[in-house]
Amino acid sequence: MVLGLTDRFGLILETGITLMEILDRRKIAGGRRASEITAYYADIMPLLTEWTANGKNQEQQADLLNSMGKVNFNGKPYNQMMVSRVFKRFVNAA
Repeated sequence: MVLGLTDRFGLILETGITLMEILDRRKIAGGRRASEITAYYADIMPLLTEWTANGKNQEQQADLLNSMGKVNFNGKPYNQMMVSRVFKRFVNAA
């Protein structure tokens, strides 16, 4: 429930927090999660680079990661699409 308006974006909620403060907190949390994800994949990025240079396709790379007991950030086994996303996001960006 909204208690009042202070300015265009300064909605004050029952908790006493403005809407902009909530959005700022979410942005900070999103940035923190992004840095955690980057750190999590740091150990497999060199492997993906090496395997790609050696001609292994992404399905083979996913199988290798799974055989090593590696799981993605969400705790699931790797598949070709996940390897592709990790490679594009982290290896190509470096």
